[in-house]
Amino acid sequence: MYRFLHSVAAMSLVAGLAACQTTTSEPPTPQSALSYPALVADTRVFFLETAVASMIIDRCPDERLQWAAGTRLAAIHGFSRSNQQKGYAKAQTDRAYNEVLAARPTGEEVLSALRARVDKPTDGASACAAARKEIAAGTRIGSMLRFG
Repeated sequence: MYRFLHSVAAMSLVAGLAACQTTTSEPPTPQSALSYPALVADTRVFFLETAVASMIIDRCPDERLQWAAGTRLAAIHGFSRSNQQKGYAKAQTDRAYNEVLAARPTGEEVLSALRARVDKPTDGASACAAARKEIAAGTRIGSMLRFG
């Protein structure tokens, strides 16, 4: 639970820094086509999935399992950059982060999401198997993980 709360605190710190970068590889979506409620919902799911990925990494005894971006903070930075590439303004992403932080996923929600992906959440081999499955399926959690 401490790691989850630490993760959420770190996300808020990085949110402001990450939102400053606006390099885009494709033209942003027109503002009229963007949905702020969708940004908030996606940010909440991202926070939840980041916490699940962190728990899988912590539980898997295979030391090669790590963050694909190098660190959890780099994954958060990538998420922020992705939203800006979609055309969201810095003010929108900052506001979404703050809203999610105010009503962040509970520990029970994180454990429930973990149980949905890991057969035996306290078993290291089960966590490693879940990591491999997420990576193979190309889920967002899988994209956060890699065996190095």
